[in-house]
Amino acid sequence: MRNLSIMLTALLTTLPGLALAENKIAFVNPMQAISQSEQVQASQLEMQSDMGDERAKLQKLQKEIQQIQQKLQKESMTLSDKEKQNLQDERESKMIEARQLSKLVQKRMKGEQQEIVEEMRPKVMKAVEEIANEKGYDVVLNIQAIMYAQDGMDITKQVVQKLNESE
Repeated sequence: MRNLSIMLTALLTTLPGLALAENKIAFVNPMQAISQSEQVQASQLEMQSDMGDERAKLQKLQKEIQQIQQKLQKESMTLSDKEKQNLQDERESKMIEARQLSKLVQKRMKGEQQEIVEEMRPKVMKAVEEIANEKGYDVVLNIQAIMYAQDGMDITKQVVQKLNESE
């Protein structure tokens, strides 16, 4: 009876390994696939182009701040207290405007990037499903769930190709 329970325990502990050995597994990095797709790269270029005016204004503000700072440093001995205060106030005002504009640009970019990701997510899922069916994968995991994998299990490049073909 004791030998039977030992054999059953040994058999039960090896069954999951046997079942796993028969499954074909791959993994994908969905964020990398999204960022490398032609559609997203084109969207990002368009977004950067659209924000060119804000970026130019931000650079102009930063240059003006730097010029005011240099003037304060170079002419501090010859400027009256009132002139110094006016320049400091102007510098502070421009710094506040630059920070607000920078936050606005970052918020807008983050929002647009999030929209792109949300739009691409179902496309990635469809591409993964198609590749899994074509290649006979039983399981496709997100790379974030992977601690170690052998070479050849990453299908991210194939997903990018599928995304680019479907555009």
